[in-house]
Amino acid sequence: MRDVLEGQGRTLVISGDSGIGKSRLVEEILSEAIVGDLDVVDGACLSYGRTMTYHPWAEILRALFGFSMDQNPQDRIQTLTQHMEAIEQALFTPLIGQVMGLPVEDNDLTRDLDAKLRRQRVLDLVLQLLQTRSDEQPLLVLIEDAHWADDA
Repeated sequence: MRDVLEGQGRTLVISGDSGIGKSRLVEEILSEAIVGDLDVVDGACLSYGRTMTYHPWAEILRALFGFSMDQNPQDRIQTLTQHMEAIEQALFTPLIGQVMGLPVEDNDLTRDLDAKLRRQRVLDLVLQLLQTRSDEQPLLVLIEDAHWADDA
């Protein structure tokens, strides 16, 4: 945790059999993160979610952008557009909007991307958005039940 607070990114995978205390360990890490003034964003992979492309990333991005349940789609699109402009990727707003379930139509650039290039571009953009946020404030990204993740 100390390394993260000092600006050194880390990846931690917690795995093990059911009942050995993975959830308890995650709770402890989250407690330390909050005490250490880290922003925490999380997403969960669902057992029935293999057909829900990018589901945990959509949850993470909603948290990253501070979306609320009662916020209307147009306000969400405006917020998303501002974040995409901040990373100089506004033309790719439709890709992230679609990941997040927002009604953002493809433009000439995104419409012509094949599935493989689209998937790679989405992942690059998500990482860029997370990196930009973590440059401002240390960030903990939690993905729960990754074994249920879709192929994307």
